[in-house]
Amino acid sequence: MQDSPLRIYSQLQTKLSAHHWINFSLTFFSVAAVTSVWKTLANVKPSLVEEWTQLPQDNIRPSSTWYSYGYFYGSDSANLFLGGLDSSFLFLNTLGLFLIGPLGDKLKSYRKWMLVAAMASSVVFTCLFGTLPDQLSFFNPVYMVCLWAINGLAQSPVIPLTMAMQANWFGKHRRGMVFGIWSTNLSVGNIMSNLMCLWSLQYGYSYCFTVNNFILATALIWVISGLTQTPEQLGLDPVVEFDQKDIEENEEQHSSHADPDRENLLDNLLFINGGASSPSGGGSLAASGEHSGIYSGTGFAIQTQAWRKRAIKLKEAWEFPGVGEFTLAYTAVKVVIYSLNLWLPYYITQIYDTSNLIAIRYAAFFDLGSIAGGICLGLIVDRLHYKSLLLSTGIITSAFVCFIFCKFAESQFVVAVLLTLIGKSD
Repeated sequence: MQDSPLRIYSQLQTKLSAHHWINFSLTFFSVAAVTSVWKTLANVKPSLVEEWTQLPQDNIRPSSTWYSYGYFYGSDSANLFLGGLDSSFLFLNTLGLFLIGPLGDKLKSYRKWMLVAAMASSVVFTCLFGTLPDQLSFFNPVYMVCLWAINGLAQSPVIPLTMAMQANWFGKHRRGMVFGIWSTNLSVGNIMSNLMCLWSLQYGYSYCFTVNNFILATALIWVISGLTQTPEQLGLDPVVEFDQKDIEENEEQHSSHADPDRENLLDNLLFINGGASSPSGGGSLAASGEHSGIYSGTGFAIQTQAWRKRAIKLKEAWEFPGVGEFTLAYTAVKVVIYSLNLWLPYYITQIYDTSNLIAIRYAAFFDLGSIAGGICLGLIVDRLHYKSLLLSTGIITSAFVCFIFCKFAESQFVVAVLLTLIGKSD
Protein backbone atom coordinates (compact mmCIF):
# COMPACT_ATOMS: atom_id res chain seq x y z
CA MET A 1 0.00 0.00 0.00
CA GLN A 2 1.30 3.45 -0.92
CA ASP A 3 1.83 6.05 1.77
CA SER A 4 -1.00 8.50 2.31
CA PRO A 5 -0.54 12.15 1.35
CA LEU A 6 -0.28 13.28 4.97
CA ARG A 7 2.28 10.57 5.67
CA ILE A 8 4.35 11.80 2.73
CA TYR A 9 4.14 15.38 3.87
CA SER A 10 5.05 14.36 7.40
CA GLN A 11 8.24 12.85 6.01
CA LEU A 12 8.98 16.11 4.20
CA GLN A 13 8.67 18.02 7.47
CA THR A 14 10.78 15.57 9.48
CA LYS A 15 14.09 17.30 8.77
CA LEU A 16 14.43 20.53 10.69
CA SER A 17 16.77 23.27 9.61
CA ALA A 18 19.25 25.11 11.78
CA HIS A 19 16.82 28.03 11.85
CA HIS A 20 14.30 25.88 13.71
CA TRP A 21 16.76 25.09 16.47
CA ILE A 22 18.07 28.66 16.67
CA ASN A 23 14.58 29.99 17.26
CA PHE A 24 13.84 27.14 19.66
CA SER A 25 16.95 28.01 21.68
CA LEU A 26 16.31 31.76 21.69
CA THR A 27 12.71 31.50 22.85
CA PHE A 28 13.71 28.84 25.38
CA PHE A 29 16.51 30.95 26.84
CA SER A 30 14.32 34.08 26.87
CA VAL A 31 11.75 32.46 29.14
CA ALA A 32 14.48 30.85 31.27
CA ALA A 33 16.22 34.21 31.77
CA VAL A 34 12.99 35.96 32.78
CA THR A 35 12.17 33.12 35.16
CA SER A 36 15.62 33.30 36.76
CA VAL A 37 14.99 36.94 37.64
CA TRP A 38 11.56 36.19 39.08
CA LYS A 39 12.88 33.20 41.05
CA THR A 40 15.65 35.26 42.66
CA LEU A 41 13.29 36.78 45.22
CA ALA A 42 12.18 33.31 46.35
CA ASN A 43 15.78 32.16 46.68
CA VAL A 44 16.89 35.07 48.86
CA LYS A 45 13.79 35.28 51.11
CA PRO A 46 15.55 33.66 54.11
CA SER A 47 18.39 36.19 53.83
CA LEU A 48 15.95 39.07 53.39
CA VAL A 49 13.96 38.10 56.49
CA GLU A 50 17.16 37.72 58.50
CA GLU A 51 18.47 41.11 57.39
CA TRP A 52 15.19 42.96 57.72
CA THR A 53 14.42 41.67 61.23
CA GLN A 54 17.79 41.77 62.98
CA LEU A 55 18.22 44.18 65.88
CA PRO A 56 19.79 47.54 65.01
CA GLN A 57 23.42 47.96 66.02
CA ASP A 58 24.71 51.44 66.75
CA ASN A 59 28.18 50.69 65.49
CA ILE A 60 26.78 49.79 62.07
CA ARG A 61 23.68 51.94 61.66
CA PRO A 62 22.05 54.34 64.14
CA SER A 63 18.84 52.93 65.57
CA SER A 64 16.75 55.89 64.44
CA THR A 65 18.07 55.63 60.92
CA TRP A 66 17.48 51.87 60.88
CA TYR A 67 13.83 52.14 61.84
CA SER A 68 13.25 55.15 59.56
CA TYR A 69 13.89 52.81 56.63
CA GLY A 70 10.82 50.80 57.62
CA TYR A 71 12.53 47.52 58.51
CA PHE A 72 10.42 44.96 60.34
CA TYR A 73 10.27 44.12 64.03
CA GLY A 74 9.69 40.39 63.52
CA SER A 75 9.71 37.62 60.97
CA ASP A 76 5.92 37.45 60.81
CA SER A 77 5.59 41.00 59.50
CA ALA A 78 8.50 40.43 57.12
CA ASN A 79 6.87 37.27 55.77
CA LEU A 80 3.60 39.12 55.31
CA PHE A 81 5.37 41.81 53.32
CA LEU A 82 7.11 39.22 51.13
CA GLY A 83 3.75 37.57 50.52
CA GLY A 84 2.42 40.95 49.46
CA LEU A 85 5.30 41.28 47.00
CA ASP A 86 4.45 37.90 45.48
CA SER A 87 0.73 38.69 45.32
CA SER A 88 1.23 42.05 43.65
CA PHE A 89 3.61 40.53 41.11
CA LEU A 90 1.24 37.69 40.21
CA PHE A 91 -1.83 39.95 40.11
CA LEU A 92 -0.38 42.35 37.55
CA ASN A 93 1.25 39.46 35.71
CA THR A 94 -2.17 37.84 35.31
CA LEU A 95 -3.72 41.15 34.30
CA GLY A 96 -1.02 41.56 31.68
CA LEU A 97 -1.80 38.15 30.22
CA PHE A 98 -5.42 39.18 29.65
CA LEU A 99 -4.56 42.59 28.22
CA ILE A 100 -1.44 41.91 26.19
CA GLY A 101 -2.39 38.43 24.93
CA PRO A 102 -5.13 39.68 22.57
CA LEU A 103 -2.85 42.53 21.52
CA GLY A 104 -0.22 40.01 20.44
CA ASP A 105 -2.83 38.26 18.27
CA LYS A 106 -3.70 41.51 16.52
CA LEU A 107 -0.09 42.68 16.07
CA LYS A 108 1.40 39.41 14.85
CA SER A 109 4.16 41.07 12.83
CA TYR A 110 5.38 42.95 15.94
CA ARG A 111 5.58 40.04 18.34
CA LYS A 112 9.37 40.03 18.38
CA TRP A 113 9.56 43.70 19.31
CA MET A 114 6.84 43.32 21.91
CA LEU A 115 9.02 40.60 23.44
CA VAL A 116 12.06 42.87 23.29
CA ALA A 117 10.16 45.67 25.02
CA ALA A 118 8.95 43.30 27.76
CA MET A 119 12.42 41.93 28.45
CA ALA A 120 14.06 45.36 28.40
CA SER A 121 11.45 46.71 30.84
CA SER A 122 12.07 43.78 33.17
CA VAL A 123 15.81 44.49 33.14
CA VAL A 124 15.18 48.08 34.23
CA PHE A 125 12.62 47.28 36.93
CA THR A 126 14.70 44.43 38.36
CA CYS A 127 17.66 46.78 38.71
CA LEU A 128 15.49 49.40 40.44
CA PHE A 129 14.00 46.78 42.76
CA GLY A 130 16.79 44.34 43.58
CA THR A 131 20.07 46.18 43.10
CA LEU A 132 19.81 49.90 43.80
CA PRO A 133 17.90 49.89 47.15
CA ASP A 134 20.46 47.68 48.88
CA GLN A 135 23.45 49.45 47.34
CA LEU A 136 22.05 52.86 48.34
CA SER A 137 20.81 51.64 51.77
CA PHE A 138 17.30 52.62 50.84
CA PHE A 139 14.13 50.81 51.83
CA ASN A 140 10.51 51.83 51.32
CA PRO A 141 7.71 49.22 51.36
CA VAL A 142 5.48 51.12 48.90
CA TYR A 143 8.38 51.60 46.50
CA MET A 144 9.30 47.91 46.67
CA VAL A 145 5.73 46.67 46.11
CA CYS A 146 5.11 49.03 43.19
CA LEU A 147 8.37 48.17 41.43
CA TRP A 148 7.94 44.41 41.82
CA ALA A 149 4.30 44.56 40.70
CA ILE A 150 5.20 46.58 37.59
CA ASN A 151 7.94 44.04 36.91
CA GLY A 152 5.26 41.33 36.93
CA LEU A 153 3.28 43.32 34.36
CA ALA A 154 6.40 43.79 32.24
CA GLN A 155 7.18 40.06 32.24
CA SER A 156 3.60 38.94 31.44
CA PRO A 157 3.91 38.99 27.61
CA VAL A 158 7.08 36.88 27.51
CA ILE A 159 5.60 33.37 27.71
CA PRO A 160 2.58 33.88 25.40
CA LEU A 161 4.67 35.72 22.80
CA THR A 162 7.44 33.11 22.77
CA MET A 163 4.88 30.27 22.62
CA ALA A 164 3.14 31.91 19.66
CA MET A 165 6.41 32.31 17.78
CA GLN A 166 7.49 28.81 18.73
CA ALA A 167 4.27 27.36 17.29
CA ASN A 168 5.10 28.99 13.95
CA TRP A 169 8.12 26.72 13.61
CA PHE A 170 6.82 23.29 14.67
CA GLY A 171 3.76 21.46 13.41
CA LYS A 172 1.08 19.77 15.44
CA HIS A 173 2.47 16.32 14.75
CA ARG A 174 5.55 16.96 16.91
CA ARG A 175 4.37 19.62 19.34
CA GLY A 176 4.02 17.17 22.21
CA MET A 177 7.72 16.37 22.12
CA VAL A 178 8.87 19.88 21.20
CA PHE A 179 6.74 21.72 23.72
CA GLY A 180 7.44 19.07 26.35
CA ILE A 181 11.13 19.94 26.06
CA TRP A 182 10.46 23.65 25.58
CA SER A 183 8.24 23.82 28.67
CA THR A 184 11.22 22.91 30.82
CA ASN A 185 12.48 26.49 30.31
CA LEU A 186 10.75 27.52 33.55
CA SER A 187 12.58 24.85 35.53
CA VAL A 188 15.85 25.60 33.74
CA GLY A 189 15.39 29.26 34.65
CA ASN A 190 14.82 28.30 38.28
CA ILE A 191 17.98 26.21 38.30
CA MET A 192 19.93 29.05 36.66
CA SER A 193 18.74 31.35 39.43
CA ASN A 194 19.67 28.76 42.06
CA LEU A 195 23.20 28.45 40.70
CA MET A 196 23.71 32.20 40.44
CA CYS A 197 22.39 32.73 43.97
CA LEU A 198 24.64 29.99 45.35
CA TRP A 199 27.59 31.81 43.85
CA SER A 200 26.67 35.42 44.67
CA LEU A 201 24.60 35.30 47.88
CA GLN A 202 27.74 35.42 50.02
CA TYR A 203 28.31 38.98 48.78
CA GLY A 204 24.75 40.11 49.53
CA TYR A 205 21.26 39.50 48.19
CA SER A 206 21.45 42.44 45.78
CA TYR A 207 24.23 40.68 43.88
CA CYS A 208 21.86 37.77 43.21
CA PHE A 209 19.49 40.14 41.45
CA THR A 210 22.37 41.78 39.59
CA VAL A 211 23.83 38.54 38.23
CA ASN A 212 20.48 37.12 37.12
CA ASN A 213 19.55 40.48 35.62
CA PHE A 214 22.76 40.36 33.59
CA ILE A 215 21.66 36.98 32.20
CA LEU A 216 18.33 38.52 31.18
CA ALA A 217 20.12 41.42 29.46
CA THR A 218 22.27 38.89 27.56
CA ALA A 219 19.16 37.02 26.43
CA LEU A 220 17.66 40.33 25.30
CA ILE A 221 20.65 41.02 23.04
CA TRP A 222 20.43 37.53 21.55
CA VAL A 223 16.72 37.93 20.82
CA ILE A 224 17.27 41.25 19.07
CA SER A 225 20.06 39.88 16.91
CA GLY A 226 18.84 36.37 16.10
CA LEU A 227 15.12 35.70 16.63
CA THR A 228 12.89 35.24 13.57
CA GLN A 229 9.12 35.14 14.03
CA THR A 230 8.07 32.80 11.21
CA PRO A 231 9.76 30.46 8.70
CA GLU A 232 8.28 32.52 5.85
CA GLN A 233 10.50 35.45 6.78
CA LEU A 234 13.50 33.31 5.83
CA GLY A 235 11.89 31.91 2.68
CA LEU A 236 11.02 28.57 4.30
CA ASP A 237 7.68 26.73 4.02
CA PRO A 238 5.08 27.44 6.71
CA VAL A 239 4.07 24.78 9.20
CA VAL A 240 1.20 22.44 8.40
CA GLU A 241 -1.25 21.58 11.17
CA PHE A 242 -1.79 17.84 11.58
CA ASP A 243 -0.86 15.16 14.06
CA GLN A 244 -0.25 11.41 14.06
CA LYS A 245 -3.96 10.68 14.38
CA ASP A 246 -4.68 12.82 11.32
CA ILE A 247 -2.07 10.84 9.38
CA GLU A 248 -3.54 7.47 10.37
CA GLU A 249 -7.11 8.51 9.56
CA ASN A 250 -6.10 9.91 6.19
CA GLU A 251 -4.04 6.80 5.48
CA GLU A 252 -7.15 4.64 5.92
CA GLN A 253 -9.16 6.97 3.72
CA HIS A 254 -6.44 7.11 1.10
CA SER A 255 -6.15 3.33 0.86
CA SER A 256 -9.57 3.18 -0.83
CA HIS A 257 -8.64 5.72 -3.51
CA ALA A 258 -6.48 5.40 -6.56
CA ASP A 259 -2.97 6.66 -5.88
CA PRO A 260 -1.86 9.41 -8.31
CA ASP A 261 1.64 9.82 -9.55
CA ARG A 262 3.94 10.36 -6.58
CA GLU A 263 5.83 13.28 -8.10
CA ASN A 264 2.60 15.13 -8.92
CA LEU A 265 1.36 14.43 -5.40
CA LEU A 266 4.46 15.95 -3.81
CA ASP A 267 4.29 18.96 -6.12
CA ASN A 268 0.69 19.61 -5.19
CA LEU A 269 1.45 19.22 -1.50
CA LEU A 270 4.18 21.84 -1.80
CA PHE A 271 1.80 24.04 -3.75
CA ILE A 272 -0.81 23.70 -1.02
CA ASN A 273 1.69 24.50 1.70
CA GLY A 274 3.30 27.46 0.03
CA GLY A 275 0.28 29.08 -1.57
CA ALA A 276 2.15 29.37 -4.90
CA SER A 277 1.02 28.67 -8.43
CA SER A 278 0.00 25.12 -9.10
CA PRO A 279 2.61 23.21 -11.11
CA SER A 280 -0.16 21.47 -12.99
CA GLY A 281 -1.55 24.75 -14.30
CA GLY A 282 -4.57 24.76 -12.02
CA GLY A 283 -4.12 28.38 -10.98
CA SER A 284 -3.08 29.56 -7.53
CA LEU A 285 -4.44 29.68 -4.00
CA ALA A 286 -3.32 32.84 -2.29
CA ALA A 287 -3.15 32.89 1.47
CA SER A 288 -5.98 35.38 1.63
CA GLY A 289 -7.80 34.02 4.65
CA GLU A 290 -10.75 32.92 2.50
CA HIS A 291 -9.56 29.56 1.22
CA SER A 292 -7.80 26.47 2.43
CA GLY A 293 -5.43 24.56 0.23
CA ILE A 294 -7.35 21.54 -1.09
CA TYR A 295 -6.12 18.83 -3.40
CA SER A 296 -9.29 17.03 -4.45
CA GLY A 297 -7.51 14.12 -6.10
CA THR A 298 -6.63 12.59 -2.75
CA GLY A 299 -9.70 13.55 -0.76
CA PHE A 300 -8.00 15.58 1.94
CA ALA A 301 -7.36 19.17 2.83
CA ILE A 302 -4.42 20.88 4.47
CA GLN A 303 -4.86 24.23 6.13
CA THR A 304 -1.76 26.17 7.16
CA GLN A 305 -1.37 28.93 9.63
CA ALA A 306 -1.22 31.40 6.77
CA TRP A 307 -4.99 31.13 6.36
CA ARG A 308 -5.69 31.59 10.06
CA LYS A 309 -6.27 35.32 10.18
CA ARG A 310 -8.96 35.69 12.79
CA ALA A 311 -7.94 35.16 16.41
CA ILE A 312 -10.20 33.06 18.61
CA LYS A 313 -12.07 35.12 21.17
CA LEU A 314 -12.09 34.23 24.85
CA LYS A 315 -15.78 33.31 24.80
CA GLU A 316 -15.28 31.04 21.78
CA ALA A 317 -12.29 29.34 23.38
CA TRP A 318 -14.25 28.75 26.59
CA GLU A 319 -16.97 26.96 24.60
CA PHE A 320 -14.58 24.27 23.36
CA PRO A 321 -15.19 20.90 25.06
CA GLY A 322 -13.01 20.38 28.10
CA VAL A 323 -11.58 23.91 28.29
CA GLY A 324 -13.41 24.76 31.52
CA GLU A 325 -12.45 21.51 33.23
CA PHE A 326 -8.79 21.74 32.22
CA THR A 327 -8.70 25.40 33.28
CA LEU A 328 -9.90 24.58 36.78
CA ALA A 329 -7.53 21.62 37.05
CA TYR A 330 -4.58 23.69 35.84
CA THR A 331 -5.47 26.43 38.33
CA ALA A 332 -5.27 23.93 41.18
CA VAL A 333 -1.93 22.64 39.90
CA LYS A 334 -0.62 26.19 39.58
CA VAL A 335 -1.44 26.89 43.22
CA VAL A 336 0.90 24.08 44.25
CA ILE A 337 3.62 24.96 41.74
CA TYR A 338 3.71 28.64 42.64
CA SER A 339 3.64 27.89 46.34
CA LEU A 340 6.68 25.65 45.96
CA ASN A 341 8.51 28.01 43.60
CA LEU A 342 7.94 31.07 45.80
CA TRP A 343 8.40 29.64 49.28
CA LEU A 344 10.24 26.31 49.11
CA PRO A 345 13.70 27.67 50.07
CA TYR A 346 12.25 29.56 53.02
CA TYR A 347 10.16 26.55 54.06
CA ILE A 348 13.24 24.32 54.09
CA THR A 349 15.22 26.77 56.22
CA GLN A 350 12.43 26.96 58.79
CA ILE A 351 11.46 23.28 58.97
CA TYR A 352 14.92 21.72 58.75
CA ASP A 353 16.91 24.57 60.37
CA THR A 354 19.35 24.91 57.51
CA SER A 355 21.10 27.86 55.91
CA ASN A 356 19.81 29.75 52.90
CA LEU A 357 22.47 28.22 50.63
CA ILE A 358 21.58 24.65 51.59
CA ALA A 359 17.88 25.37 51.11
CA ILE A 360 18.56 26.63 47.58
CA ARG A 361 20.38 23.40 46.75
CA TYR A 362 17.48 21.22 47.89
CA ALA A 363 14.92 23.40 46.12
CA ALA A 364 16.71 22.62 42.85
CA PHE A 365 15.59 18.98 43.07
CA PHE A 366 11.99 20.08 42.46
CA ASP A 367 13.06 21.74 39.21
CA LEU A 368 15.16 18.76 38.14
CA GLY A 369 12.08 16.59 38.53
CA SER A 370 10.03 19.09 36.51
CA ILE A 371 12.53 18.90 33.65
CA ALA A 372 12.45 15.11 33.55
CA GLY A 373 8.66 15.04 33.83
CA GLY A 374 8.14 17.63 31.10
CA ILE A 375 10.30 15.77 28.59
CA CYS A 376 8.82 12.35 29.37
CA LEU A 377 5.26 13.66 29.29
CA GLY A 378 5.84 15.37 25.96
CA LEU A 379 7.14 12.18 24.38
CA ILE A 380 4.19 10.17 25.71
CA VAL A 381 1.54 12.72 24.68
CA ASP A 382 2.56 12.45 21.01
CA ARG A 383 1.77 8.73 21.09
CA LEU A 384 -1.20 8.58 23.44
CA HIS A 385 -4.77 9.43 22.49
CA TYR A 386 -6.03 9.47 26.11
CA LYS A 387 -4.15 12.58 27.21
CA SER A 388 -6.59 13.53 29.97
CA LEU A 389 -6.05 10.18 31.69
CA LEU A 390 -2.31 10.75 31.72
CA LEU A 391 -2.67 14.26 33.13
CA SER A 392 -5.12 13.11 35.80
CA THR A 393 -2.72 10.38 36.91
CA GLY A 394 0.09 12.90 37.23
CA ILE A 395 -2.01 15.29 39.31
CA ILE A 396 -3.19 12.55 41.69
CA THR A 397 0.36 11.24 42.09
CA SER A 398 1.65 14.74 42.80
CA ALA A 399 -0.98 15.33 45.51
CA PHE A 400 -0.07 12.03 47.20
CA VAL A 401 3.66 12.79 47.16
CA CYS A 402 3.06 16.32 48.51
CA PHE A 403 1.19 14.80 51.47
CA ILE A 404 4.08 12.42 52.19
CA PHE A 405 6.57 15.30 51.92
CA CYS A 406 4.70 17.42 54.46
CA LYS A 407 4.16 14.62 56.96
CA PHE A 408 7.06 12.20 56.75
CA ALA A 409 10.07 13.90 55.12
CA GLU A 410 12.73 13.99 57.82
CA SER A 411 16.12 13.11 56.38
CA GLN A 412 17.78 15.24 53.73
CA PHE A 413 17.89 12.31 51.29
CA VAL A 414 14.13 11.74 51.58
CA VAL A 415 13.51 15.47 51.06
CA ALA A 416 15.54 15.43 47.83
CA VAL A 417 13.79 12.32 46.48
CA LEU A 418 10.28 13.54 47.31
CA LEU A 419 10.87 16.99 45.81
CA THR A 420 12.10 15.33 42.62
CA LEU A 421 8.97 13.16 42.45
CA ILE A 422 6.70 16.16 43.07
CA GLY A 423 8.39 18.08 40.27
CA LYS A 424 8.16 15.13 37.88
CA SER A 425 4.45 14.59 38.63
CA ASP A 426 3.57 18.28 38.15
